[in-house]
Formats: sequence, structure tokens, C-alpha cells
Amino acid sequence: KGLSPKAKQIKQLAAKGVSRKQLQAAIEKAIVGKSGWLGGYTPGEASPSEVCRALGIKVANEGELDELIANSWDYERRGIAAAIAQLSVAQQTDPDGLRNSVIRIDTAKSAGKLLGVSKSEFTGVLGAHIGPLGVISIIAGSEEDADQLKRLYDSGYDSTPHPAHTVIHENAHRSHYQEIERRSGIKKPAKGAGHREWDEYQAKVDDLVYGRLSREYHSDYEWASRVTKKTKDISWYATTDPFEAVAEYSTAVRLGYAKNDKDLDRLCRVALAPVPRRLSR
Repeated sequence: KGLSPKAKQIKQLAAKGVSRKQLQAAIEKAIVGKSGWLGGYTPGEASPSEVCRALGIKVANEGELDELIANSWDYERRGIAAAIAQLSVAQQTDPDGLRNSVIRIDTAKSAGKLLGVSKSEFTGVLGAHIGPLGVISIIAGSEEDADQLKRLYDSGYDSTPHPAHTVIHENAHRSHYQEIERRSGIKKPAKGAGHREWDEYQAKVDDLVYGRLSREYHSDYEWASRVTKKTKDISWYATTDPFEAVAEYSTAVRLGYAKNDKDLDRLCRVALAPVPRRLSR
């Protein structure tokens, strides 16, 4: 399919290397459209799916995006523009890491439907979630809500100021789970599996990782103490959740906001996570 003039313009802007905010503003102007008084909707000058194609972004639910934009609130439409801009930056930053990742752009409603939970779990979130089969689902919320979450989570929700942080963070989770499966033989449930199978899978993964960490902590209290202090610097919730500690640390190292740390590299190895390496710029 050919691209509309607006989609071509966005492609040119990205090629010039404009900032994520400038790119986001252009995408928003092109795709948001207008709601009528009686619930009618006038589409924007470009569709989200063609903007994704123009930017070289492969999203698993490209066909649904145009329906999402027409059936969403204005703040969600702006959130879809933000998600596309964020994905564009993420793929420019880490093309190799994200090459084999399955990525969706969702609203609260579609993310809830995908995961079989209430949409209220996602309402207002501008962030990402790793779902069944390792799908990275970017939730289209509002930037104001993201700032609020950032305050709630202290430094942990977005430990670095990099606009691709959230996507690369979720990809770190995905790599972690793949490494656990590879080295332990725990099998991910098949496509279409129910909640019970996913709960059992998660329980096996948790038992393995927490068990390994518990043994390591008890065998070396000095290391455990140092790691506890260092994970507090990563984020408050990383102190209680090693999966988040590993993902935040990996993301900060990969984006060049932190250097490899021997204690935290050891944490990755014990948790069966890949030891992070800085992305070559």
C-alpha cells in the first residue's frame, strides 16, 4: 500500500533524527482525528497502521490499531501516538534486541481483553506489560498519568530518562524468561492456554529463581547486604522483586546510564538472567 502525504512527512521527520517529543507531536497531529458531538468520529490524515509502516515498526496488532483509534477516548488516541513514537525510538536504539520481539500497541480496554483482566488494571497507564507468549504490550495512556506513576514508584518506574526505557525494560523481562526456560527446561504454556497453565508456569519460574537467590543470599551474607543496598538505588520495588531489579539494571546498563557492577552481574547470573552489555551507539 502507498503511504499518505502525512505518513511520508512523518517518515522524513524520523529520518532527520528529530526528538521523540517532536515526532510524537507530528504523529498526534496526523492520526488523532476528531470526535463529533453525537459520537461520530472523523479520522485523521493518516492511520496509525500506515504511520507504523512508514517508521518501519512491526506491531502484531497493526490491523486492529485503526479500529482502536476510532473507538477510544482522545487521551488514548494521543497515547497511541506516544506509543508509536516511543517504539520508533526503541527500535532505533536497540534494533537487534527488538528484532524478534512481538509487540502490540494497546489501550486499557484491549490490554485487559488480551490478558483476561479488568481494563481498570491498565486505565491511565502509559507504560508496558509483558503478556502471554512474551508479547510486549505498550499501553496507550496519558503522559500526565505516567508522571504520576513515576512519582509513585520513586525512581523505579523509569530509572533512566531515555524515551525507549519502558520498551527495552520489558524486552529485558522477555530475555530473562527465555534464559530461564533455556537453562531450566521449564516450558512456556502453548498458545491459547488458560489462566491455570500460566499461573503454574509463573509459580515454577518464581520457585526456581527465588530458591536460587535464597541459597545464594544465605551462603554469602556480605554479598546479599551489598545487593540489597544497590537494588534500593535502582528502585524501591526492586528490593522485593528480583525480576524488576534485573530488568531495571539491565536497561540502565544497556542504555549507558549505569556501568556493569560485579555484585549486580552476579545477581543476574544467579537469577538466570543474561548479564547486560551496553548497546553500541
